[in-house]
Amino acid sequence: MGAWYGGFVLGDSRTHSLGFFDWSGTRVAVYEQGLGLNRYSDAAIERMVADFKLVGRTLSPVAKQRLRDQAAPWFSIRIRKDGLERTWLIGEHDGSAFADVFVGPDYLGRLLIPCNSVGPNWDLQGEWLAVVCKPDDPSSMDDAIVKLFRIISDG
Repeated sequence: MGAWYGGFVLGDSRTHSLGFFDWSGTRVAVYEQGLGLNRYSDAAIERMVADFKLVGRTLSPVAKQRLRDQAAPWFSIRIRKDGLERTWLIGEHDGSAFADVFVGPDYLGRLLIPCNSVGPNWDLQGEWLAVVCKPDDPSSMDDAIVKLFRIISDG
């Protein structure tokens, strides 16, 4: 999935579990969020239905129910490091985007990101986080917008 300053990280986005390994392959730490399964919100399912309609497809009631029943990923499969070597994961829960940030295998916390439907469309370089979101205005003619956030350190 990605690297941290001491090795690499493997994770399960369905259970929000991460394994931190050193470069020799030895497991250094395991992090488990312990929040249970993530579910798609009704708003997220309706956004998916609207996206399908844009390309001329529909979702049957059975398919919509399957989406309600299945576990949604907590975070995208990308892991990135910022300019201070902190590890970032971006995810979505109940229609709200977030960033979970780590220093090595130590969890620093969660930052909320004002973005609709962030999915896997994000990147991090130095002190800049870029995310591709659905427009804030539902009547917008745009498919997506890019939001940039500057990461400012406290010290």
